[in-house]
This record gives sequence, C-alpha cells and structure tokens, in this order.
Amino acid sequence: MNTLLLTNARIASENSPTLTEADVLLAEGTIQQIGKGLTAPEGARIIDARGRILMPGMFDAHVHLREPGFEAK
Repeated sequence: MNTLLLTNARIASENSPTLTEADVLLAEGTIQQIGKGLTAPEGARIIDARGRILMPGMFDAHVHLREPGFEAK
C-alpha cells in the first residue's frame, strides 16, 4: 500500500481564515486522517512539512491557450 504521512503541515482551508497546524495521513492518494500527533503505519513514507503550507490544488483561471504561433498573446 502506498502510504504517506505529512507531519507539522500548516493547512489552509476554505473553512477557516487561519492556518491550522496538523499531520495528514494519505493512502493511495486519498486523505485518511488529519490531526496532531498521527503515527505512521509500517512502511509509510514520512515528510516533515514544517514551515510549509498545505492547500488545495491551485490553477490559473485566466490562462489563454493559443495555437502555436500566437505565444505573444
């Protein structure tokens, strides 16, 4: 099983105006648990996210896709 534990992450959420520090456990690309002091299952990869912000994916809503030759626009 592909398991990842992000520790000490500062989490940005649309539900809160402030950042929350917690750990995030993911398995097979899906969030399984969020909380402080989570324990990594055996064989899990652990990443210390101290000083980093964890947030939903972002994209540029104002992007313009052009045909080759119009890159300057």
